[in-house]
Amino acid sequence: MKKITFVLVLMICAVCVNARNGNFNPQQFHAELQKFITKEARLTPKEAARFFPLYTELHKKKRALFDKMKTYRHSKPATDEECKRVIQKTDELDLQIKELERQYHNKFMKILPAGKVYDVLKAEHRFHHQALKRAGNRPGKKRR
Repeated sequence: MKKITFVLVLMICAVCVNARNGNFNPQQFHAELQKFITKEARLTPKEAARFFPLYTELHKKKRALFDKMKTYRHSKPATDEECKRVIQKTDELDLQIKELERQYHNKFMKILPAGKVYDVLKAEHRFHHQALKRAGNRPGKKRR
């Protein structure tokens, strides 16, 4: 779970950097993601039409939880008790995200065969990995 969260945080950072540079277009990113997933998972137009509204709904709900998590991660608690509370709250949010994903994966499998849902999840991971690589290879990016 921590690995997934780490990858998502990296992706969000890359998106934020591109947004600051004026290069990021969320609608274009989402359209490219849908196109990539449709191709890689071999979704028919009918399957894609049924799948992507649910997929978008999941990501909106996850975004809300990530936004809550961000408020905790950017705080610096003054006491050990406050630190404990922040750690427990971020753990709780991580679990909520995982539970939300489980619920939506089950919904996905009601409209797509499990093999295609598996392919969707793999394609989503590959797309984000490629997007991070592209963000890391931008012209003008300083290397350490």
